[in-house]
Amino acid sequence: MKTRIAAFYLVALLMAVPAWAEDFSAETEPAFPESQKFKEAETESVENPRPNTDLVFVKNRQGALFYLMLGNNSLDLDALNSRLSSNGYSTLEKNFVMFGVGGHAVMDNWIAGGEAHWMNRQKTTSGAYDLYVTGGYFMVNAGYVVRRADTYMIYPMAGIGFGTLTLNIQSATSPTFDQALANPKSGTQLTHSSAVFNIALAADGLAPVIHTGSSIHMPFTFGFRAGYLFSTPLGGWQSTEGDSSGGPSLSFTGPYMQITMGLGFMLG
Repeated sequence: MKTRIAAFYLVALLMAVPAWAEDFSAETEPAFPESQKFKEAETESVENPRPNTDLVFVKNRQGALFYLMLGNNSLDLDALNSRLSSNGYSTLEKNFVMFGVGGHAVMDNWIAGGEAHWMNRQKTTSGAYDLYVTGGYFMVNAGYVVRRADTYMIYPMAGIGFGTLTLNIQSATSPTFDQALANPKSGTQLTHSSAVFNIALAADGLAPVIHTGSSIHMPFTFGFRAGYLFSTPLGGWQSTEGDSSGGPSLSFTGPYMQITMGLGFMLG
């Protein structure tokens, strides 16, 4: 009797094992698709990486900067003011606000570029006449980087260029057409030209840029310059009729300060 009962339980156990195995397989099967999905996602990420949009600083070794400039120049106008005063005219201020545009290339530690500046028009009135002064200069510069970081570079520079200052004297009241015909010389214009030399210390800062995986970056740039201009006359004073001999000396000699702001194209 005991033998028959044991045989019955053994047959029941053998019949239940396949069912348990099928249930276990059904419960563990969903884990494999999830693992497969992870592998597929990892493969897709390697084949099609997402662009890196982190903020980075450019290692400014190669590239170019272009900027607007605003500054103040102090010119040597002593001789001109003395001559104006002795002839009954008001004198001129020595300090001029200067506006400019410029740019330079960055080639490792070397800097090379150019700039152009225009001074604000200055006006004085003396009796029946108005006196206007305008001018400016352009220059090519070269420099060498003495200190560098990812966010800035400092460099001394020197340059040479050409400058002009124009003096206009006109009647304070506009003549009628007939008066202009009767007296066409109701005003005059005198121009003085000079060779200009520059020495300065400059610092350019580079703002961080969005890195998109490209080797070319476009950071905003801002900077400061302090320097000194020297000049020497080129041919003296000129009027519309020709040379005006006996004119006073005039030069762009004097200190200046400038701030710059613009855009760069840097490799890094």
